[in-house]
Amino acid sequence: MRKWRVLAQRIVAAAKAQKCELSAAEVKAALVAKIAFEVLRTRKRIAALDDRLEELLASNQQASIVRSLLGMRTVFAAEFLAEVDEIGRFNSANDLAAAAGLAP
Repeated sequence: MRKWRVLAQRIVAAAKAQKCELSAAEVKAALVAKIAFEVLRTRKRIAALDDRLEELLASNQQASIVRSLLGMRTVFAAEFLAEVDEIGRFNSANDLAAAAGLAP
């Protein structure tokens, strides 16, 4: 019975000392590193696009009016202006709401 315990202890000690990793672990680590790199790169690209939108909105007179509305941040204001085109073509807020399908 003692030999069995000694053998079990040696096996556990050998398993704990083992430093060999499976190739699947290496592949997973490489994939995670690539994904993390792409996430960081994408975040930088989004930040650069946001900066560019800010520049474009700063040079647009209509943008200052649109951005003064509650909830109109950079991206939403840019989408709104792109969709509406020229705000002055609407005679009233009701006409704009009707064009957007929000009012009769």
